[in-house]
Amino acid sequence: MALPPPPPGLDLTESKVSEIFGTLISMFTLATVAVALRFYARHLKGNPIWAEDWLSVVAWLASGVHCFVSVAYMVPNGTGKHVWVGPPQAVKVWASGLFISEIVYTITIACVKWSTLLFYWRIFSAKISIRMPIFLLAGMVSAWAIAVLLVTFLQCIPVHAFWQRYDPFNPLPPDQFTCGVVLRPFFQGNSIPNIITDAFIVLLPLPYVWQLQLHRAQKIAVAGIFTLGAFVTIVSIIRLVFIMRVDLLSPDITWNFNDAIIWTNVEGNTAIICSCLPALKPLLSLALKGTLSSTNGNSKPSSGPIGSNYASRAKKSVGYGEGTRTSRGPSTLHKDSRGSDDERPFVRLKETESVGTGDHELQDLERNGSVKRIMVTKQFSVHDGRA
Repeated sequence: MALPPPPPGLDLTESKVSEIFGTLISMFTLATVAVALRFYARHLKGNPIWAEDWLSVVAWLASGVHCFVSVAYMVPNGTGKHVWVGPPQAVKVWASGLFISEIVYTITIACVKWSTLLFYWRIFSAKISIRMPIFLLAGMVSAWAIAVLLVTFLQCIPVHAFWQRYDPFNPLPPDQFTCGVVLRPFFQGNSIPNIITDAFIVLLPLPYVWQLQLHRAQKIAVAGIFTLGAFVTIVSIIRLVFIMRVDLLSPDITWNFNDAIIWTNVEGNTAIICSCLPALKPLLSLALKGTLSSTNGNSKPSSGPIGSNYASRAKKSVGYGEGTRTSRGPSTLHKDSRGSDDERPFVRLKETESVGTGDHELQDLERNGSVKRIMVTKQFSVHDGRA
């Protein structure tokens, strides 16, 4: 495909290569650190690796492919510079790189959203009212991902025509392929549902966070962690703005598409980082308080065997430390099958809803470090004497 001459006055020495390299490598490095710290926090607490953790790894791998294709394949072949100073295959490389990027970008964003929704399910699913919204959002994300991937693969028939038509040496003849998808509406249809589901996922847990048995300041802090996901929505909007500004009919596509490449990578890596933040609370507690525990650690049980044993039982019955609580019947401790005190103070609602008068006394004991009262019970069994 022969290129027209460059427009008069165009500075052909311009380059965005360093900007692409710096942004993509730094953002992927931050995402790598976030995922590594997520697993390290699980290890420190002795908690199992959940399904949402593995989904974050899949998202990170897809983001890594996106970064590698952009930095190691597209940029060395002319992307980031004006098409007139790039190699002959610059536009073909851009098109094939864009095809791969569309696929791995969709996988990254979908896995991050599935991971976040699984986290909501594990923490808040005791509230029946949140289950249906989680199912609906998971279905919307799945439908969006399937639709985007299908359109990506089928936008040209045969598939390889998407980039082969730009081959400078052996272009595919126009009568041998059909490309029925217009890129600008496709990018709009990709981005707008993505932004809408982002907003719903950010807002979904906030009413339930406010019902947690926490002080107001703690509730605000926890809500703040969840609403950090709103930053991903902002980045998605910025990305859409830059994509809509791209002149897709211009021959200088290797230059015009640079900002879209940068913000697409930034969005994926930012989503990974924000999804990992709630899991990093044990490391934050360790850095600020020198302990992995979510309690203050300054309360001391009263001396003596009765006081120490009662305090230990009190700590377990309100859900601290070991993630256990006493049943309402005979005094039996039940281990929470989902792990120990994972993501405290994200106290599971079914634990806090069962708090009664006795449990409030035990919470007073935990706060003040002294036994308020001791209640002794005894079990009797009555037999009628018959064998």
